[in-house]
Amino acid sequence: MFQEQCHCGNVQLIAQYQNIDRSIYHKLGALWAYFTEDETQVTVGKHPIKRYSWDKKEIDFHHCTHCGCTPHYISTTQDGKKRVAINARMAPIEQTENIPVRLFDGAKSWQYLN
Repeated sequence: MFQEQCHCGNVQLIAQYQNIDRSIYHKLGALWAYFTEDETQVTVGKHPIKRYSWDKKEIDFHHCTHCGCTPHYISTTQDGKKRVAINARMAPIEQTENIPVRLFDGAKSWQYLN
């Protein structure tokens, strides 16, 4: 099980996984771990989350309105299913330090780099 929370603890995420595919998103400095909607549980406390998307509106980045952290985003895949990307930088290091990283170029080529 993978568990994390934003800095203030307002947004908490739990995900069941067998394999994690992680990539780095340059501007947020995030380390994304990808899951299906069925594998995740998002809980929001008393402070609402704010969503941000641009261009084709296919990805909604979720931000905690209290501490400003970006704990996850939700996108729609080509087959119409929702994909949840959890920012692994919000999890304790013990949960992520031994997971292999696949580098993904989400800025130009949309290809895995390794």
